Amino acid sequence: MNIKNKVIINFLRIAAGHDIGEIRQFLLHKVITIFSVLGLPAVLLGSWEVFRQDKLYVAFVYVAAYLSVFICYLKGRAISYTIRAAILMINLFVLAVLVLIGVGLSGAGILLLATFCVLTASFLGIRKGLAAVLASFISILGVGTLMVYGVLPIDITAMTNSTRMESWLLAAALFTAIGSIMVVLPGFLQNSLQQ
Repeated sequence: MNIKNKVIINFLRIAAGHDIGEIRQFLLHKVITIFSVLGLPAVLLGSWEVFRQDKLYVAFVYVAAYLSVFICYLKGRAISYTIRAAILMINLFVLAVLVLIGVGLSGAGILLLATFCVLTASFLGIRKGLAAVLASFISILGVGTLMVYGVLPIDITAMTNSTRMESWLLAAALFTAIGSIMVVLPGFLQNSLQQ
């Protein structure tokens, strides 16, 4: 039996008990696992990139965000569901805003904010998901306004990332992590419904 079938069978066992809390726990653990595994290359590449730009505070935030999610992965249910979900969502939001500030619209900030909204609604409910949409909207307009009026400088190095291979590697790693989450979450739900 392959890993995918084992995961689906475990999910179905949980779903058979009709406990939505257990289903959310299961899915949250899978999302945290994916971030812990696939997020590592993105964090390493991103930290190296901002370190080269002398933005040590951004590298520190990247590493701290990753480590807090990785601790949630290691500790599992020893940390409450709400705290694990909140740590994941806060980190996604902070990283998205940092990316927006760092590279404006040329980066993955909007994609990270979209992921933040979907995951917040999935794990913390529709009201908090709508609050996430509002926070994202305000962040995009806020960062954009600050850049347009020159309050936030636009980093020319970051704007010319398309000419550097490490930027493409970072984009590919980040997209793989986010894309996997966006596919796995509804995929588990769809597979269980079909079964």
